[in-house]
Amino acid sequence: MDSLSLLWQQTGKLTLQSDVYAFGVVLLELLTGRRAVDLNQGPNDQNLVLQVRHVLNDQKKLRKLIDPEMNRTTGKIMTTMESIIMFANLASRCVHPNSGEGLPMAECLKELQLILYTNSKGLSMASHKFGYQWLRRSSGGSLV
Repeated sequence: MDSLSLLWQQTGKLTLQSDVYAFGVVLLELLTGRRAVDLNQGPNDQNLVLQVRHVLNDQKKLRKLIDPEMNRTTGKIMTTMESIIMFANLASRCVHPNSGEGLPMAECLKELQLILYTNSKGLSMASHKFGYQWLRRSSGGSLV
């Protein structure tokens, strides 16, 4: 059982914290191309969050985790590794056990805008447009 399910089971309420967590789960599904819960997997691998949360901030492990479709050119959109790292970092912070305490949904939206801009214009243009601090936060504290 993941944190969101546990929170809902204990309180019977969905909160801003559970919304941020659920959004992070959706980001992980997009990143990996896998379902949040897959009962066809072994007992330790059924929950996507529990399975991948510890590798999201490790670039080498992240490369093995991402959906192969993200590495392909689709029309005019090609996903850059910089934007994938930023996307994974955002997902990681959303599904962190204390995610709702300091990560408002408005910040998630702003970071998604930054990720899209970085993907299309490059890292240097994104740092100029959005500012160095936003870029550091989105890339997990280091400039990729």
